[in-house]
Amino acid sequence: MKRREFLRLSAIAGSALMLPPAGYAADTDLESVRFDPTRYRKNGAQVIMVFLYGGPSELAGNLTNIEAIKKASQSSYDQYFRGITPTANNFWQEAGGTYMESLLSAGDLNLFRTCYSRVREEANNKSHGKCVAQNQRGRFIGEGEGIFTTLGQLLRKEGMIDQHTVLPFITMEGESGFYAKGDRTVPGYLRPVGVGKDLDNPYARGGINRWYYYTPQERQVPDYEKNTTAAINGEMDVLAQSVNASGAIKEAFDRRGTL
Repeated sequence: MKRREFLRLSAIAGSALMLPPAGYAADTDLESVRFDPTRYRKNGAQVIMVFLYGGPSELAGNLTNIEAIKKASQSSYDQYFRGITPTANNFWQEAGGTYMESLLSAGDLNLFRTCYSRVREEANNKSHGKCVAQNQRGRFIGEGEGIFTTLGQLLRKEGMIDQHTVLPFITMEGESGFYAKGDRTVPGYLRPVGVGKDLDNPYARGGINRWYYYTPQERQVPDYEKNTTAAINGEMDVLAQSVNASGAIKEAFDRRGTL
């Protein structure tokens, strides 16, 4: 399924969440969302969020008010960037805008612009951190739930994900406003798992296969690190199960291999 169609059908991007009047609204009413589980199951929809905020990053995805920005700036944007041309959807053509337009046309990209300068001015708020939080929540007033928390709660409500779902959310930046809980009670499995820029496995046991743990003879065996890592991981899992009490930690170790 095209990401744009999935998000439209799930109504997560609906006006009740994103448009300026919603800045003063309560958390999204999940009961009012129209959701087609048949389409979701058929297409196995996946969503990748790329958050462009601040300086040239934000400009790359949003030149809707670039003329007003130029007038307010003491420096020349055109001279500094040597070309700043809006595309049909107000992407920055010279900064990847052509590629973003092609993704949008193919249905492989959906665009959210969650903050509007007019409302930001009315709220008398221009601080960087606060504006980031507003963008990640799709609201301007209050500390409500993040956009991904809304999505996760919707999928949970519709039975698309549950406590047995493997890694429903992965983030490359750790906790963020996208996963803010607001007034909701959010189960642990809807919290994100963080990975690094190299897509490191957050469940890996580091340092158990270092060369200095083995004799010169052992190090002559082909793939000795790979083989011994698997063996040690197995022994550690058995040990963990023997000492952990029943509960979430023990269950997490049961799933560690899969994760």
